[in-house]
Amino acid sequence: MTSVNTIDATTTQTTAQTTSSTSTTAATQSTGASLGKDDFLKLLITQMRYQDPLSPMDNSDMIAQMAQFSSLEQTQNVATNVKELTSTVEKAITSMTQFGGASLIGKEVTATLDALDSSGNAITDANGQTSTVEVSGAVSGYKVVDGKTVLVVNGQNVALERVTEVSQTEVSQTENSLGEV
Repeated sequence: MTSVNTIDATTTQTTAQTTSSTSTTAATQSTGASLGKDDFLKLLITQMRYQDPLSPMDNSDMIAQMAQFSSLEQTQNVATNVKELTSTVEKAITSMTQFGGASLIGKEVTATLDALDSSGNAITDANGQTSTVEVSGAVSGYKVVDGKTVLVVNGQNVALERVTEVSQTEVSQTENSLGEV
């Protein structure tokens, strides 16, 4: 009988510790904090440490928990890789856009811009539609403003996304005789 009482006392202590651990986990989840892989591993070790020796954790339960841990770790790695990839793609797009502006210097472009009144406000028609005006000229330079490429056409700033047509400018007679295009 004494051994039965000892087992019951151990089981009661284990149950109390598991309940305490479960309560802590529930409290952590209810406050909005997420459990990471370190927390998951600590919980698994605690569960194994305090399990009842007469009825240990089932192998399939252990494998399921390890699979969950592995899945959590892989998901976190994927999230990190996606963040790094997104950053790299954003940098590449910025570089390509800037290179695109430089490649247009000396070319003839046509762009559609919003028509502005003398105060710099957009002109709208009776339906509330913004009136537009077409601007054409040779690109004399470019700059980057707030991460966007802006071309300089006839002394006017033109956003690259407003360009509707690009053509080669007329080659002067001197350039042609030198064999340059």
